[in-house]
Amino acid sequence: MTRTALAIRHVAFEDLGLLAPLLAERGYEVRYLEAGVDAIDAGTLDAADLVVVLGGPIGVYEVEHYPFLAGERAAIASRLAARKPTLGICLGAQLIAQALGAEVVSTGKVEIGFGALTLTAEGRASVLKDIGEVPVLHWHGD
Repeated sequence: MTRTALAIRHVAFEDLGLLAPLLAERGYEVRYLEAGVDAIDAGTLDAADLVVVLGGPIGVYEVEHYPFLAGERAAIASRLAARKPTLGICLGAQLIAQALGAEVVSTGKVEIGFGALTLTAEGRASVLKDIGEVPVLHWHGD
């Protein structure tokens, strides 16, 4: 049985990268939605088995310049309320955080580099436990 994974893309050149073959190996058929071009609504997102919200060079709070963010955030909130698997990367994580009621603001500077993650007790007991000491790329300003 094929499962569906929707990836929301905010810039044309960004894709799932290393996640694409991993999803294919696990029986997912991947379809991309282009933010600001394709309709991204609750019905579309709720129907997928998995949604991955990718990054982009904008902040989630820039709705005045990128009005599609408001509808995208509402669709993500619906999916989260239904407790369906959703992964956010970069801007995607900002959208998820804001959909759950968190405030996301600019720090006024950009941080780029590699560093180990600091995992909470819950993180150390989760599937993330093996990357707690592994340096990962950080590139953010929010």
